[in-house]
Formats: sequence, structure tokens, C-alpha cells
Amino acid sequence: MADLTNWKCYAITTADRPERGRRLEAELERLGLAYSIHRGERPPEPMGFENAATRGCFESHLLGLRQAREEGVEVAVLVEDDVVAVRRFPERLNVLVDELVDVDWGMIYLGYLGGQSPVAHDTVFRVAPHIAETRGWEIQGTHLVAVSARWFDAIIEDFERRLEPGGHRIPPDGVLNEFRRDHGRSALLALPNLGRQGPSPSSITPKVGVRQRLLRRPAVGAIAWWAKRWWWDLQAVAPPSWWVRAWNVRAFRYRSSRPSRLTSEIAAGSSR
Repeated sequence: MADLTNWKCYAITTADRPERGRRLEAELERLGLAYSIHRGERPPEPMGFENAATRGCFESHLLGLRQAREEGVEVAVLVEDDVVAVRRFPERLNVLVDELVDVDWGMIYLGYLGGQSPVAHDTVFRVAPHIAETRGWEIQGTHLVAVSARWFDAIIEDFERRLEPGGHRIPPDGVLNEFRRDHGRSALLALPNLGRQGPSPSSITPKVGVRQRLLRRPAVGAIAWWAKRWWWDLQAVAPPSWWVRAWNVRAFRYRSSRPSRLTSEIAAGSSR
């Protein structure tokens, strides 16, 4: 059994979304790790960020990392309030932690948007039975990411530098991406994906489309949430080798289609 006594979740939510806070607590109980929850207030001004919500998300992640450093934990797991953990999370995490002993790592995405992130178009390869690596650096989402204490100081410094005048103020997933890019570190991904983003209205995006309006209806949101959970639990049963193969087939098809897409765009442009 892996030693997880010095792993801790630092979860974030907003005080004005109590329903998300309650759901977050339920998910944290499923994870089986020690945790603390920061219920932040929305900042009144964006202060250089895209919007005030993005600023709040950034500041909450920075607060979690600072708290982890102060408490002396070995691994901080950043958790956002729309996470949906797979049913077998504790079992899978134990296996993964045993494998991390032989891997040089500072950050691993336990949950990720594998179908939406730009790295969906890059191949992955296994560095351990339940750990994949991708050379692509841009991953969307920080809803379930583990950070080793070895990286705390450098990442916190990177966050803090962005708050200085002229700093590049972007969402926390962008900060972690640029940090890895600037330090020449590949992204590590858990196999299978241990946590997805639930189907709930975004607290960050200002756009309110049909999907967002539907999900704000309690009955619709509940049905979507449990349907997604059932499907993701089912997917998590698939062996890691299947996930790597499926990912790389998708990446190959994308790369194979790029020349024809480029030709079509050039032809379309010349006909105008």
C-alpha cells in the first residue's frame, strides 16, 4: 500500500456557489485524502486578468500552494469544485503513487481534458504502467493536478511574479503550462484519467449559451452529472494500454489530415 499520509488536497470553490461547494465536499470524500477547502469571494476587479473570476481562480490556486508549503506536505493536489473523480480513484492512486517512486516528476495531471486540450493532437508514451508523458506542453484545466513539494518554491515564485506590474496574468492552467515549457519539463498524465470536469455552469467564462442555461436548472444538472459519472467510471475500467493506443490513433489522424486542411484553406483564400 502506497504511503499517502503526506498528500493533501487543496480545494477551491466560491462562496456564492454553495451547491458546488457541497458537491466538492462529496468528491473530496471519494478521493480518500486529507483536504482543506478555500471558499473564496469573487474579486471586485479583474486587475489585469481577463475577468474577475479568472483573477479569483488564480489567487485561490496560489493560496493553496502557499498553504501546502507552509504545512510541509510532500504533495499538494489542487482540486477545483467541478471535479468528478472516478469510483476507483483511491485504488488507482495507490498504484500510481508506487510507480511515481521510479519517475522524475514534479507535477502530474491526475485529471485532464484529454479530448479538448491542444496536447490531444500530440502522441503520448508510457513511462510507467499507469503514467503517460506527452511532449506537448499546453494542457487545459487544473481541476485535479498533483504538485510535488520539490516544485513549490519555483511555481509559487512564478505565480507571484505575474502579479508584479507588467506580469503575464493568465489562468492557473496557463501558468503551469508556461512553467513546464520554460523549464523544459514534459507533462505527465495518469492512466486512466482519474478525474473529469463535471457538466456544471462555468464560474469563469462570461458566455452564457444554451448549454449553460440548461445546466443551471437543478434537475437537468443532476441528470447530466450522474450520466457523465456513470460513463466516466465505465471508461476508467479500460486498461492503460487501450488509452494510449486510442490517444495516439487520434493524434495520428489529426496530423495526417493537416496537409489537406491547409490546402483547403489556401484554396478558399485564393478564391476570395
